[in-house]
Amino acid sequence: MGEKKVYDNAEAGAVNAASASLSEEKENEAAVELLKTAMSELSQPFKYNGKEVKGIDLSGLLDLTAHDMVEIDAEMQRRGFVGHRLEMTRQYAMLLAAKINHMPFDFCDRMSARDSIRLKDAITVFLFAGQ
Repeated sequence: MGEKKVYDNAEAGAVNAASASLSEEKENEAAVELLKTAMSELSQPFKYNGKEVKGIDLSGLLDLTAHDMVEIDAEMQRRGFVGHRLEMTRQYAMLLAAKINHMPFDFCDRMSARDSIRLKDAITVFLFAGQ
């Protein structure tokens, strides 16, 4: 009887692990879809280096590394931003969007205030979802 219980627990663990894996996969798919649409169309396009920017691609967030975030932390400090939870600020989101789009850090500076709030919200949700 004791062996059967161990087997049942092991089996249940395997089922739970498989279920968690499927759940995580669905969560990742949902994150990808969110990133594709979150900033795909700005409420007010802006000009950068003479070109009109109509949307911001956030799919690069999926490939973001800790090193990338350290670089943004350093840029925040160079710009005089210090404190806790810098990753929750609008400035951090703008720098992160520039980084993942392989643009200079001033890329989002001419973005409308409304779009900058949407950008901050989308990036914050991505970074902190599931915590």
